[in-house]
Amino acid sequence: MPVTATRLRKKRKQSQEFNLFKSQKFWIVSLALVVVLTLLTVGYQYTSRAVQNGTERFAAWLAREGFAIKNVMVDGRQYANANDVKKLLAVEKNDPILYFSTQKAAENLAQIPWVESATVERRFPDTIKVTLHEYEPAALWEHKDAHGKISIGVIAENGKILTRNMQPAFRELLMVTGDKAPEKMGVIFEALDENTELKEYIRAASYVAERRWDLTLKNGVTVKLPEVNEEGALKRLASAHKKSKLLDRAVETIDLRQDDRIIVKIKPGVMEELKNNGKPQDTPA
Repeated sequence: MPVTATRLRKKRKQSQEFNLFKSQKFWIVSLALVVVLTLLTVGYQYTSRAVQNGTERFAAWLAREGFAIKNVMVDGRQYANANDVKKLLAVEKNDPILYFSTQKAAENLAQIPWVESATVERRFPDTIKVTLHEYEPAALWEHKDAHGKISIGVIAENGKILTRNMQPAFRELLMVTGDKAPEKMGVIFEALDENTELKEYIRAASYVAERRWDLTLKNGVTVKLPEVNEEGALKRLASAHKKSKLLDRAVETIDLRQDDRIIVKIKPGVMEELKNNGKPQDTPA
């Protein structure tokens, strides 16, 4: 769980550090710190049990002299579960700070699906600083779980599955379907990034036959994309919409699978409306 230092704590911490530097023990502690760091290095290079035991005793002694973990500060956590972070850090209050492995802690935190990378630092004499870089949720993925039940999870832009459980905070995200949709979703996001004016119209995306994408607009229109060059197809769609407000029209499907044309299928009943009224009514987006 993130720990936020208050102004009072900051003042108290500064006072402790100041007193430590003025203490007669400071030079002894500093020398011991150098020795311990040296022994830690040697301990990685050689497997001598005696060296390891000596290092542990030095670390314990330094902990008693003030080099023990008192604070854990976590920055960047927005989506990762706080209990998961705490568990994977595997740190207890008053643990010797020198015996805490920052590398192992960072590797453990990277196991959390939401975490793209983690940086863990010691801040002597008593603080562990954790910085998390999390994935941003990009879409909802509708799929069948191991029991064949329909489930909705959350994925990142690169297709990484962040959670297989729906969370209300993400209900406005783009909905995608298809067994292999997550690993292929990056293509759609890249294409939409190049045609941002279309994003507000799109409600869902379906990976069809593991070959190509269909997009569903918020007004129910289906847009059929080609197997390749989705970005180019969306550029043609954006251009057509700019000229004729195509996405707001009373159409059922817009087929972009051919490079040289856009095939539009109007909604049932529109032809009768044309005959009776002279023009169809536009369908609101």
